[in-house]
Amino acid sequence: MTEKKTNLFIVGSPKCGSTLLAVELGKDKCIFSPKIKELNYFSFESLKSYNSYYRTFSVKVLIGYERMFDYDKKYKYLVDGSVSYFTFDDVPEKIFHYNKNSKILICYRPPLERAISHYKMDVRMGHTDKSFESLIQDENSFYYRQYIENSLFYKNSKKFVDLFGIDNVHFYSVAKNDSVSLSKFLGIDIEINTELRINKSQSSKNIFGDFFLKNRNITTKIKSLLPKRLLSFGKRFIYKESTLNLDINDFGTKKLNQMVENDWNMFTSNYI
Repeated sequence: MTEKKTNLFIVGSPKCGSTLLAVELGKDKCIFSPKIKELNYFSFESLKSYNSYYRTFSVKVLIGYERMFDYDKKYKYLVDGSVSYFTFDDVPEKIFHYNKNSKILICYRPPLERAISHYKMDVRMGHTDKSFESLIQDENSFYYRQYIENSLFYKNSKKFVDLFGIDNVHFYSVAKNDSVSLSKFLGIDIEINTELRINKSQSSKNIFGDFFLKNRNITTKIKSLLPKRLLSFGKRFIYKESTLNLDINDFGTKKLNQMVENDWNMFTSNYI
């Protein structure tokens, strides 16, 4: 195993701008970001046990994980942007055991806003046709983990803070886009262009679009191999811009707010 290790982890939360952050960080000459943002190596077993409906691309073994990075050049940071790391209790320890000198980036946004965005993505991609209200009441479902657990910012952040120390954990908000504090945390000058459109909302035009939306592991591999120009050309035939407009009733919003209110208050008072 190489002595140099991945040392910067964007661990979550989903639907909070982690892809934008990874893309922008990858433009810096001091940072290496692999072609595949979410490698899910440290969460592979957990995702498998929960039978994730995303069919996410995952690297199963360490040698395969390390092949994703360029260890030869003198990069200050090698980035793993797997947001699945945020909620699983065993992941922080796995990362710490792998490299205790890592720095952790956690993207955040208001919980209700984040959860509804996540739900709309799942509906658009064909992962559910059930109501938001019904899905957040089943604590044993993977949907609950996506909408509720991923919105518990204090609970999940504390696991990383306790292991790596508060000086090695940074909280980033696209809305605030505090480049000064991010630059100070990383020790390099960083500017994040929040006007850049990443992960545009798309729905399928046909069965091919349905297939690629529901099989992210295959889609991820294809995207890592083909030129961007060819990918953009192909997308025209299978995807369309989503016009999905879902109404979430008052019960659903009140229920979620009740579930996350104390956690969000703890998060804002302790970490931001």
